Amino acid sequence: MYDLTLPLDEGTIRPAQRVGFEAIQTASGELKNFASDVRAFSTYVHTGTHIDAPIHYSPGGKTIDQLDVSIFCGPARVFDMRAHASKLITADILDECNPGISPGDRVVLLTGDIDKQIESGDYPDGVYVESSSLSPDGATWLVEKQVSLVVVDFVTESVDASKYHVKDPSRPVHVTLLDAEIPIVENICNIGTIVDHDTIEIFCLPLLIPRYEAAPARVVARLPN
Repeated sequence: MYDLTLPLDEGTIRPAQRVGFEAIQTASGELKNFASDVRAFSTYVHTGTHIDAPIHYSPGGKTIDQLDVSIFCGPARVFDMRAHASKLITADILDECNPGISPGDRVVLLTGDIDKQIESGDYPDGVYVESSSLSPDGATWLVEKQVSLVVVDFVTESVDASKYHVKDPSRPVHVTLLDAEIPIVENICNIGTIVDHDTIEIFCLPLLIPRYEAAPARVVARLPN
């Protein structure tokens, strides 16, 4: 099994809001008459590796707890898009990198962007400056292919739309995917173990938080036998 999850710690932030993970120690084994460590934390549900549910951008859509957990576990098809790192991922690029998907497939779109930023020490500040982003026609391509889950190691949709000369700031990529009830797993890492395989098994388990639009997730993968 290979862990594709960004660690949650004080260095993990969501650059758009400059907020992230905060932890406090409420008790310590070093305290008199207290034998264990106890900690509390708070975090933005879109911090680090997480899953967006349809209601995030689709009014009336399902919340994270309403999604069938089986959607997040099973075979997935891998798109090796490292040749297009830091670029706008269009429908043409998806066509070029398509490993041969079928309706209902889970898809994992990999550029290596986040791993590169981690290695260079530029994560997370470099996320919205250096990462790829999915184009609106790329999102439409995925919907037309009838995929069931989208997993990415880059920014699904740039907050700064002008970076890619996209004139529509209304988040059309998220709207297109989530209106089609396709959950989005964002910010995976450690892709070197899986990127050279057309098919993997993936397991993306969101925290069970009723009525929320997203949740942090532990994402792991297993290579086919």
